[in-house]
Amino acid sequence: MKIKNDFTLIDGKFNPEGAAKVLFALVNSKINYHNLEAFSNHERHGSDITKAEKRIKQLQVMNSQIKKAIDYAIKHNLEVELNGTINIKFIENVNEKKSNK
Repeated sequence: MKIKNDFTLIDGKFNPEGAAKVLFALVNSKINYHNLEAFSNHERHGSDITKAEKRIKQLQVMNSQIKKAIDYAIKHNLEVELNGTINIKFIENVNEKKSNK
């Protein structure tokens, strides 16, 4: 049985303001996810949140870069074409292998 692994999340042309809404919603959603996961894992398990903090900073930089790109499109009266595909791959669970030993 073949499982569909590619999903088109975004595919279209937008005015700059519409593109900004879509892009900022996606990036901010990822930032919120990492903030909540880091907080939860730190509170429940005392986990190190360095990796999450690094990813959040990367996403914040991405937000700044998106803003610059949108400002450019507005300044030059351009439309913005967005294409985004999510690809799901299945990989062996390394943690399961360790716990079965």
